[in-house]
Amino acid sequence: MSRPRVVTTGKVVNEKGGADLSSSEHTQVALSAFSFLFSEMCIRAYTFPTKVKNVEEVEARLTSLGAHVGTRLIMLSSVRDPVDLQRRPLTIDAVLKLLQEKLWLRWFGRSARDIQRESNSDRFFLFDSDPLVLKYVHPSPDYIDSEGRWNVNYASFMGGIIQGALQSMGFEAEVQTYHQPEPGKPHQSLFVVAFARHVWDRERKVRT
Repeated sequence: MSRPRVVTTGKVVNEKGGADLSSSEHTQVALSAFSFLFSEMCIRAYTFPTKVKNVEEVEARLTSLGAHVGTRLIMLSSVRDPVDLQRRPLTIDAVLKLLQEKLWLRWFGRSARDIQRESNSDRFFLFDSDPLVLKYVHPSPDYIDSEGRWNVNYASFMGGIIQGALQSMGFEAEVQTYHQPEPGKPHQSLFVVAFARHVWDRERKVRT
């Protein structure tokens, strides 16, 4: 399978302008270094520990890696964050609001654009118009269809971060990641969050 391509820059990013996958306000990560590391992760996802049979396996591996990161980010927040951010949400709406407005900003330098609930469904859609991890990482042309959509989405790593973070806060969920480009937003990705049945059962008890 073809490898992802990476274009790097020496720009340094922090809480206000990019990747801060830690809670120290003084931590800065060179975007070039992060992009190189992430590109290597994507390459290895095709071959380690075994060669994959399809792109779904690549995305599943990236999701699994991201879930470990999301779990540890929540563990860090319980130690370093202000008291108001350490309080664990009790409802699905509250945890999604925390994710959109606080955690996404902390992790990726800005709030998530939007969260919507699918009509007549228990699934939620979270949009990111320009995922940080895709800024300089692209699939080979073999994995891009005629409409410009990627058949493999390396932002599955971010979906895994969401999944791991929700799990750590007591909201078990499955997160699927899709590439949804629009004019002027070639990297836009959609994260579909489906909470486990026992989470919805608890939700009903909390609301009664």
